[in-house]
Amino acid sequence: MEFKSFEEAACVALKTEQGSEEWQEAMSYAVLNGPPEFKERFDEAFRRSFPDCKPAYYDAAGNPYFTREQMKATFKVSDEEIDEVAEKHPEVRGDAGMMIRVQ
Repeated sequence: MEFKSFEEAACVALKTEQGSEEWQEAMSYAVLNGPPEFKERFDEAFRRSFPDCKPAYYDAAGNPYFTREQMKATFKVSDEEIDEVAEKHPEVRGDAGMMIRVQ
């Protein structure tokens, strides 16, 4: 789904079933394109929900990236599932695919 604005993506995220593909796309767009306050609140919620999962590094824009091993341990996902998300959302990949940006 294509979004024209953060507001449009936020509206879709609020109106669709949490976890659905449409919701995931809307949230992805919102996190990547939202105002700094939204990103800060999202990052804060992530840190509270997963206090033991610390970013492996941050990019120049301050976005957190995690290793595959961190992702597998924290979210109980496989390499195949990580690859599937990274293929759908190449903007989350870093370091030749070895790091993943959480959104």
